[in-house]
Amino acid sequence: MAKPDCMAQLVRYHISGHIIAPSYSMRLRQHPIMSYRGDTIWPPEWTWVSGNYDKCPDGEAGVLENVRVSAINDQNLFLTMSYGGGRYIATLMFDHPDFCQQACEMLKHHRGWLIKMIGELAIP
Repeated sequence: MAKPDCMAQLVRYHISGHIIAPSYSMRLRQHPIMSYRGDTIWPPEWTWVSGNYDKCPDGEAGVLENVRVSAINDQNLFLTMSYGGGRYIATLMFDHPDFCQQACEMLKHHRGWLIKMIGELAIP
């Protein structure tokens, strides 16, 4: 049996207590699911953790290395990326655990991709 396409699971998203099914796709960076309390969560805000230090990498700089849901808060997603010889981490906070899990599964399929290219993914 084929595994369902993770991006197809993002067809529905929550806005102000209503479920809406858009009839078009939009880029990940603009999608309403990529928000927390009305604020956009993309691009990620990166924090240096090791290697060569670049104090201000662009939010869409680098290559996605790993993604996982927090073991403490199922509405938080941790991303790690490499850029310029350094490693960085970011936390994405979601309004709902289901959105967080769906985003995690989708992003796992894009490890090794440029962060900028991930932001350009078309999401229904």
